[in-house]
Amino acid sequence: MIDQAVLEKIKPGATIKVFERVKDGDKERLSQFNGLVLARKHGEEAGATFTVRRTVEGIGVERIFPIHSPLVEKIEVLRR
Repeated sequence: MIDQAVLEKIKPGATIKVFERVKDGDKERLSQFNGLVLARKHGEEAGATFTVRRTVEGIGVERIFPIHSPLVEKIEVLRR
């Protein structure tokens, strides 16, 4: 579960780092996704999400993360 204080800081314009658990075959590892928050939707309800964009080799990559997902290990706010 992600800390409530961190959830309040996830707003458009913030730079964050999302740590997500990824399963590779029978192994599990943490994957990082650093980027800029573009949007946060649906408040605090069960289907709440936030969209993060980062640039990889000149191409923008966007990911949508559910706030209440058990796969999201932690979120660090780097800049607000």
